[in-house]
Amino acid sequence: MCVEAVWVAVGTAPIHRAVLNVVSNALDAASEREEGGEVAVKSEFQEEAGVVQVLVRDNGPGIFPDQMGQLFRPLVSSKRGRGTGLGLPVSQKILTEHGGRILVDSTPGRGSCFTLELPAVVAEKKPDTVNGKCRMTN
Repeated sequence: MCVEAVWVAVGTAPIHRAVLNVVSNALDAASEREEGGEVAVKSEFQEEAGVVQVLVRDNGPGIFPDQMGQLFRPLVSSKRGRGTGLGLPVSQKILTEHGGRILVDSTPGRGSCFTLELPAVVAEKKPDTVNGKCRMTN
């Protein structure tokens, strides 16, 4: 397929809130390091899966396996009085309402990666009839 553009069909305010919640958590986690806390955010189009992903990676303390089941439970926070425990549950609800999901990969002591995944809406380019390569056509 020759892809001209990729969109996600979402309400901007709710998705902004979901991404902001996850990035805020990553910043909090990275700030727990003595020095060198880092957060990286990138987006990717996964053509075969038909999704757009926003990946938020930090090098904070990571999440222990016994905590994973609690991540999306309302009012559960590991921030010791700083968090409300609503950020991830709200983000998960927003993504689910838009046909998406949140995936978590974490290694204790090394950090976490949260992947916000949404269905992609793809606009295709017409292939060049001479050489079969993608190019803009009218």
